Amino acid sequence: MSSNPLKANHGKFTIEVARLELLSTETHVKLAELLRSSGLGTNQRDSEHHYLQALQEVVRLKKLTFLEKRPSLLYNLRIDQAAAHLGLGSLYRDQHLFKKALEQLTKAHDLTQELISIEDSPGQQGRLGIILTTHGEILNRRDQLKISDQTTPEDGRTALDNQQRAVTIFRQLE
Repeated sequence: MSSNPLKANHGKFTIEVARLELLSTETHVKLAELLRSSGLGTNQRDSEHHYLQALQEVVRLKKLTFLEKRPSLLYNLRIDQAAAHLGLGSLYRDQHLFKKALEQLTKAHDLTQELISIEDSPGQQGRLGIILTTHGEILNRRDQLKISDQTTPEDGRTALDNQQRAVTIFRQLE
């Protein structure tokens, strides 16, 4: 038992506040997902706002030093961060903002790979499959529309590789 009960209670309070903040971040991501997938695209601005709010909260919360002592809270925070980047990538894909979409998907991919190295789970594998599929779709669509002077023959191979990796992941999850 702690020699200073006030300090112990403060620590419990701090952790409880962090859990509530994490819940707020999760809520922003879920609300953004709902807005993105409803209303035939009429809620895209609000969806983007909530994804960005979630990412801002993640940045702020990651600065809190006590989170380093609570790996499960930090892990869940990073899951929300990856979900927000994936959601923004999908939103930007739908808006044909392919460069922004690829940037967000790359961030989601890198975070998900880190999370898998910490604790592999079907949820993380599923997210990775979705990221790879979406990334491949964007590279293919960008190439088909010839909208970027930055497209290369390598993009087609990368798109195919990503989609094949996604299929492998989804088959393993069945």
